[in-house]
Amino acid sequence: MFPLCATARSRHIPIFTFGLILANAVVYWHQRNLPPWDHLAFVFQYHVVPAHLMANPLRELPTLLTSMFLHGSFSHLLGNMWFLWIFGDDVEGKLGRFRFLMFYFVAGVAAGLTEVLTSPTSHRGCIGASGAISGVLGAYMYWFPGATITSLLFLGPIIKRIEIPAVVFLGIWIAMQLAAVWSGGGGNVAWYAHVGGFVAGLLLAMLVPRPK
Repeated sequence: MFPLCATARSRHIPIFTFGLILANAVVYWHQRNLPPWDHLAFVFQYHVVPAHLMANPLRELPTLLTSMFLHGSFSHLLGNMWFLWIFGDDVEGKLGRFRFLMFYFVAGVAAGLTEVLTSPTSHRGCIGASGAISGVLGAYMYWFPGATITSLLFLGPIIKRIEIPAVVFLGIWIAMQLAAVWSGGGGNVAWYAHVGGFVAGLLLAMLVPRPK
């Protein structure tokens, strides 16, 4: 399923949601305009590598943050930013702007650490905002379970437009991530990071007091 819109639209202007989307787009534009070798050097400098972080935590710790702004392709960037746009504004509205930004980064770091701790000897670099955005999804499911998510459902050659509660849409989403983890992953996707980010976001939504 692919989300098109959500009914629980926040009434405030989601400045930091816009800002995060813009920041990710600018970093990707910078990546793509570098010469090939400089592009690789840029990614290698700022991505998170589990084995490197385990070997030298103090030096590599910042990569848990910097890796969130790197993307491997335009489709990778577009997919992540679309989910952030659909779900981020309501979570930002619930938490408040600066608390949302802190929430986003904490969820992203938790996602990265989950990937590192489940694959501590891996030399595969991890990039992308999906771990942090998974945290946003976890919080959204807790705070807006009854929101209607208008989605496209792909059934082979048939595409149907459906409306389902957020708790169902996001429940199916996290179930797919868990299924990928249990089946051994694959597809060059950091599935553990998705699960770790989602759980972190869900727990933070339960524990963090919200402004009235």
